[in-house]
Amino acid sequence: MKSQKDTQQQLAILGPVKDRVEYIDCETRPQACEQAQIAAVPTWLIRGKRFVGVKELDDLEVLCHKEVKK
Repeated sequence: MKSQKDTQQQLAILGPVKDRVEYIDCETRPQACEQAQIAAVPTWLIRGKRFVGVKELDDLEVLCHKEVKK
């Protein structure tokens, strides 16, 4: 599993919207991550598909729009 550093980097990128994103802290809740089959952090679950790695806000917007087909 990638380091907690990646999660902290992702939260910093999210900035003020991070409180609107539901996430599992794999460092403090490893069993929850195991149950969710999260092998790397961060892992994004968007409309049932997994995307692994730190994402910029623009990239997340594109992924969400493509998935929602707006």
